[in-house]
Amino acid sequence: MKKILALVLVMTVSVMAATVDFNVASSNATTVTVAYTGTVVGMAMNVDCTGTLAVTAVAMPAFLDVYMDDAYDQGTAYNYELRASGNPVALQGQAGATSLTTDGQAFCISAGGLVDLVGDEAPASGTITLTVTGEGTLTISPNTLRGGVVDYDGAMDITYTSASVTISAIPTVCKGNMNADTVVNDEDITLLVLLLAQGEELYFPGSGIYEMASTNPNFSAAGDINNDNVINDEDVTLAVLLLASGEELYFPGSGIYELSCN
Repeated sequence: MKKILALVLVMTVSVMAATVDFNVASSNATTVTVAYTGTVVGMAMNVDCTGTLAVTAVAMPAFLDVYMDDAYDQGTAYNYELRASGNPVALQGQAGATSLTTDGQAFCISAGGLVDLVGDEAPASGTITLTVTGEGTLTISPNTLRGGVVDYDGAMDITYTSASVTISAIPTVCKGNMNADTVVNDEDITLLVLLLAQGEELYFPGSGIYEMASTNPNFSAAGDINNDNVINDEDVTLAVLLLASGEELYFPGSGIYELSCN
């Protein structure tokens, strides 16, 4: 009896499915990342969008470069040597590839990988990058028609750190973008100062809005914070940062001088 129980236990352990965890996230209004942790050799994951949100491009990890539904459509014409040039976007409810132009709000990511080179093994993680437009929520789920996600041993159990993300449009007014060039930077700080001065070039007389040379009679060495012999928008920015104790509080994530409106 002990031998039988031990055999049952070994059989049970041997067929336990591996787990793949997905994390859907976004850092801006145009990009969604679908990161996964697990040795994936093939996947069929549905992507569904609400509202006006739609996917316009899909970038796959390097290993997942065989697009099964594209191969299904092309038959013997499918080139396995030039795989990544194919189409990983498939219909959700039936076999066959589709386009994001027609099905960008509801499609299946259908892709796999072949171990055809020395060292060409499935990695332990990967990231799919989706380019999106519009507003709404993007959600992923396994495509049961195609079997979801598999590793070398078969179907994987799927967990989610996050299965969805909500995208909001870029505000119509980008706060701080005084000159409407889609970035907030040192030029905008200068223009804001000039706005407080009622549009007069009080701070940079003689050389236009952005610069006063050291030859100008009104030049002040104290205002030349970066010691480049001109007082300009960079000095205004550095003065603001000096008040912030040197921290990049005004342009987080993009360096001292610029923050994208995106």
